[in-house]
Amino acid sequence: MYNQWASVSIMRRAVGTFLIVLLIMLLAADWQFIKNMESDPEPVRIINFRSEKLAQHQKVDSIHIRNNADFELVGATGSGTPLEPYILENLEINSSRTCILVEDTTAHFSISNCILESYDGWFAVQFINVVNGRVVGCDCRRFGGITIADSADITIEDTTVCGSSIGIYLNRVENSSIRGCTMFYNYWGIQLVRTNNSQMQENTIYGNWHNGFTIDDSSSNNTVYGNFIGWNNAANLEWSNAIDNGYNNIFDDGISIGNSWSDYDGSGAYVISGIGNSLDSFPQLFEDNVPPSITHSADTIIDIDSVGNILTWVTHDEYPHAYRIREDDRDLPMTPWIGGNVTFSLDRLEQGPHEINITLYDGAGNEAADGVLILVLYSYLGGFGTELVMFASGITLTIFIAIIILIRKLS
Repeated sequence: MYNQWASVSIMRRAVGTFLIVLLIMLLAADWQFIKNMESDPEPVRIINFRSEKLAQHQKVDSIHIRNNADFELVGATGSGTPLEPYILENLEINSSRTCILVEDTTAHFSISNCILESYDGWFAVQFINVVNGRVVGCDCRRFGGITIADSADITIEDTTVCGSSIGIYLNRVENSSIRGCTMFYNYWGIQLVRTNNSQMQENTIYGNWHNGFTIDDSSSNNTVYGNFIGWNNAANLEWSNAIDNGYNNIFDDGISIGNSWSDYDGSGAYVISGIGNSLDSFPQLFEDNVPPSITHSADTIIDIDSVGNILTWVTHDEYPHAYRIREDDRDLPMTPWIGGNVTFSLDRLEQGPHEINITLYDGAGNEAADGVLILVLYSYLGGFGTELVMFASGITLTIFIAIIILIRKLS
């Protein structure tokens, strides 16, 4: 009798031990499930690409320089000489006024690696009566672009202007240079008014709503070659890639280099529109048949009470132009696409299922699209997990209660 009781007791202890080990394993699996839901970076990235890019830039208010002495007052480095120019660099300015306005200066200076967004009809950069100024490696967005007036010996290099009325506007400018710049999604790309003896080389001017390149009837002796000019007149009006109404403006180097044009028919010289009767004697065809690339962003579930959820598409195109996002049945406004990642905040989505679609357009009209399903759930744990996590936790809780009851019956 004693041995029988001992055998039953040993069996009960073995079963109890097994059930407790099973419970621990289930709790560990449940915890790992929750951690995966919280930490998996693939469905939703909580990093805004643009914030990463701007991390090195200092946010400041708009800057107005009225004379040479003001450069030191606004914190520019350097001394204003050709070898040590004043430098304003790594700034981020978002303003309802002109971001950087420089007037009446002769000192050498450079505005470098800045991100400038202007609103309400103002400019990203404006020079008035300036000599020896440079704009290098800047990103100018929104309304105003870059405007240079009554100035000389100005250089604009490796700068992008998009979403502006005029990308770069030169008015009464002498002996200046625009090189390696990109203008797109503006009303006009580059305009020269009463501007002479200046050079426009190695620029990319595409996808602007009206003319890509315009020279007025009072401008002369300007040199334009090595540029890529295409798919302008995006508004389908009576505009063109380039118009020259001036005189003695040259569109090739006289040896072998002209410009690349999206509307070149491949035969002979390229005729520039306008009364200037200009020719590009060495034209090339500017074409792009490659659609944008876009990395699919995974379908995902988010907690309605969580914040900072951002949908990220990794995108690329040599000539990005614009994108449109469709949220369920609602088309959001067309937005200039400057390349790099495209992000979309999920924080304002209401509870329930959602479908987010994006279509990318490059300058040549090629397209790429992607769609993502988002499920927004109400959290019972105040941000600890979604209903899916609750379901997993509920299973573990049910098993735990069952184990307790079974152990009591075996006791």
